[in-house]
Amino acid sequence: MSVIPSPNPFIHGLLPHEGESPQERTRREQEEARAKAVSDAIDEQIKQDKVAFKRYQKAVKILLLGQSESGKSTTIKNFQLKYAYSAWIRERSSWKVIIHLNLIRSVTTILEVMNRVMKEQHDRLQRQQRSLSPSRSYRSGTALLPSQDRELSDDDTRDVVFNFSDKHKLLQLQLQPLTRVQRDLENFLGSAAFEPDQVATTGNIAFPSPDAKSSRPLRRYTEFSVSVYNPWKNRLSGKEGSKRLLEKKSSQDLHDATEIIYRCGSDIKQLWADGVVQQVLKGTKARLEHSSGFFMDDIDRVVARDYEPSDQDVIKARLRTVGVQEYHFSIPGGTGHDDWILYDVGGSRASRNAWASYFDNINSVIFLAPVSCFDQRLAEDTSVNRLEDSLLIWKYICNSKLLTNIQLILFLNKIDLLEEKLGSGVRFDKYVVNYGKHPNDVPSVTSFLKQQFKAMLRNSGNQRVFYCYLTSAADTKAMATTLATVYDGIIRDALDRAQFLM
Repeated sequence: MSVIPSPNPFIHGLLPHEGESPQERTRREQEEARAKAVSDAIDEQIKQDKVAFKRYQKAVKILLLGQSESGKSTTIKNFQLKYAYSAWIRERSSWKVIIHLNLIRSVTTILEVMNRVMKEQHDRLQRQQRSLSPSRSYRSGTALLPSQDRELSDDDTRDVVFNFSDKHKLLQLQLQPLTRVQRDLENFLGSAAFEPDQVATTGNIAFPSPDAKSSRPLRRYTEFSVSVYNPWKNRLSGKEGSKRLLEKKSSQDLHDATEIIYRCGSDIKQLWADGVVQQVLKGTKARLEHSSGFFMDDIDRVVARDYEPSDQDVIKARLRTVGVQEYHFSIPGGTGHDDWILYDVGGSRASRNAWASYFDNINSVIFLAPVSCFDQRLAEDTSVNRLEDSLLIWKYICNSKLLTNIQLILFLNKIDLLEEKLGSGVRFDKYVVNYGKHPNDVPSVTSFLKQQFKAMLRNSGNQRVFYCYLTSAADTKAMATTLATVYDGIIRDALDRAQFLM
């Protein structure tokens, strides 16, 4: 007995049947058209995915590594400025909010430092008055000196009377509206959490152990951050398609923020120019001018109602982003390696666990080591020197089995800040004790550091060329030249690996 096959159950509802009415036929044909449209869309998506995958396979993939604030984001901005300028121009105005936030952050940091020092000074003088006679100081009978009368030591702010006046209290009061503006801008952008973790230290360079005086607990301010999934830039640059550029309330908040910043401009300028404020910042080592996102020297221009960011402003701007960022570039070269993908996986200790998952299928690693921070400590762990931390990361990269055949490129970054710091009299040998009695200048210090990083690469047992560049990511002209050299080297290495070179 033969079995009559039943029709395909998936198309049963689309087949005509006996006695079909005109309305049913119309409905059936509409369903057929919709089903075909869905099928065609799936086929087209599969085709596009295949093309994208082929392009991804052929693309030059670069992984940027380095500790937090090493200059990775600024380096990527330089790539965008040089190789994707049209997109850069479209997004440049969106950075106005970030630059305003950077300026306000500097002001609120100064106010927080002033408040803390004022309180400590007030409490200290009260204790002194209770325990000592009016003719004696609390410190072995030595008179308290105003801060301008002597050079401050590393932790000497506890022993100095700063000459605060009613003018400083008035400035604090007049600048209070900026606290609300900062909160409004951060709420508009959206925040992300930051979590520190712990890692070991390295013995490659001898660093002095922190003594009891310098290692007292330091207050760490949580840096504002956004998630990589936050579309703040798209909203501000108008890339959200059918969505409105900004909600009415958000647009009004941004307008109000610009107006308040403008009206506070003269007070911000007065605060930054004040001699006592500068003495407090120097005494507490709050080096605002050495950090990215510093615009206190451009107050008049940045607070203007009609302010528009320049290329250099965007390069300087600072916005910490949590998560892995992926940047695509189409770089004409006629070599078959026009598509580039740059990955920034974050540099905080909490982000480093994710690094190894990106070591596969990449062409090169660009590692940024900020050499100007030889006298600074990690925000996550104040017992670890930042230069020591960079050396530890470099050692890990050099010894990683997953990166055995990967080209490593080292950027000794922030050379401009290193030169400024050494020129101001800060001694490199005070923080790197086996530097010896070599000259305290940029050529000698960078030569020493090159040898240290090179030795780690050589000791890894992998015979690789040592590519090292002295960089200042904030110097766009110099970085353009460096990136052109790096581009040529990466392309040549990629072709060499593909056995295209004779």
